[in-house]
Amino acid sequence: MTVHESLADVMESLFPEVPLAPRPLLPSEPDIPPSLTARTLDGLEWLLAKELSALGATNLRIGRRTIEFTGSKETLYRAVLESRVAIRILEPLGRFAVSSPESLYQSISSVDWATHLRPTQTLRVDARVHDSFIDHSLYASQVVKDAVVDGVRAGHGRRPNVQLHGASLRLSLHLAGETATLFRDAAGQSLHQRGWRKGKVEAPLSEVLAAGILGISGWQPSEPLLDPLCGSGTFVIEAATQAAGLAPGLLRARKRKQGFFRFHDFDRELAKEILFDLENRTKTPSGTFHASDLDPAVIQIAEQSAQLAGVAGAIKFSCNHFEAVTPESEHGLVLTNPPYGERLTQARAGAVFRRVGDWLKKSCAGWRAGVLVPVELAKSIGLKPHRRVVLSNGPIDCRLVELVVHKDKVSGTFAGNKASEESKAERLTSTKKNFTKPNRPDRRFSATARKAVSPSRAMGKEARD
Repeated sequence: MTVHESLADVMESLFPEVPLAPRPLLPSEPDIPPSLTARTLDGLEWLLAKELSALGATNLRIGRRTIEFTGSKETLYRAVLESRVAIRILEPLGRFAVSSPESLYQSISSVDWATHLRPTQTLRVDARVHDSFIDHSLYASQVVKDAVVDGVRAGHGRRPNVQLHGASLRLSLHLAGETATLFRDAAGQSLHQRGWRKGKVEAPLSEVLAAGILGISGWQPSEPLLDPLCGSGTFVIEAATQAAGLAPGLLRARKRKQGFFRFHDFDRELAKEILFDLENRTKTPSGTFHASDLDPAVIQIAEQSAQLAGVAGAIKFSCNHFEAVTPESEHGLVLTNPPYGERLTQARAGAVFRRVGDWLKKSCAGWRAGVLVPVELAKSIGLKPHRRVVLSNGPIDCRLVELVVHKDKVSGTFAGNKASEESKAERLTSTKKNFTKPNRPDRRFSATARKAVSPSRAMGKEARD
């Protein structure tokens, strides 16, 4: 083995491997029993699979933004309370062969809704429609809602009301072709809502995406973490709560019981045991966390959020321009989500990313770095990456650009090594751009991965609901 090969092996160990994006799961047949289902963001499926396996899930089927699995009631409860990268955890109520709105209504009516819901409780129905006899998800959810409230009225003499936020029972319909699968939402809300976010900032980073990026980067609490453009502080607060052993759903459960806590078959003793276990895991966070931003208003919001999360004492907040920020240790991880999209025009964002690259080279020798950047601005950093990971930030197609800083050089390999395969491919594409046919497939990805590269425009909305 040559010296360069040995150093490359060391470099590879700094970042965990990221598998190719999975294909979408094919719709199941009506006679196949439905499974527990977890939904996440593009690029985080394998992290979610690892989480679910650790919580006791078995028979995992991994698809794009979706994982189907089997598990006990304890696995279900723990997934809701402990998963950092799931958006929703759904429990199936039934799967039906349907061919018209009328047959959908009849199938949903076959469930004993008087058992699931009382007239004094509230209901919300979401729907996803794919290649079916109903074109609009809103109409599909209306059919399900009518069947449910009619069933409750038949059993109790009164119907429940619909409530968009904080409903007692939240249902989710997946209608694919002539197969309808109905779920109840075990969390009752999007799991990105940790319960510690205070105030509003422009285009905040999702807690789920922040947790996913921390996982992709291989960060551990023993490694100092710095975000020089922290905004509302999502990266550092999410990391500090991990270091504190604070389960992502624990604050939610303390404040308000939703989802499975309101199910008619709720196991109170089991939930009590799980919550007791999670409370006992919390501790004073260890590690070094530094968050900085030029805007004092967002720093104040970040500090208040950290206070609600119980980790304010572990995080150093400062109000500085990022170029004035200096790491306080020899090694660590820079994770940042510089302004772009809603917050900045593309031209100005490109200039910011170039300055971020210059700052990394000048100030962060010995550190690793991960910068979330829109795909069209990925080269604006001006530095050779170790790896680019395909992600989506709401509706924006992004890359997590991972770098390692060595004195005055930044690269994905040590000085003198060859660039990463993706970097070489991008240079080749750039060199030959005048000879490339329009709409030519991106050869950097396999055929399987290319199908999963484009982000879902509906995903950002789901994460905000």
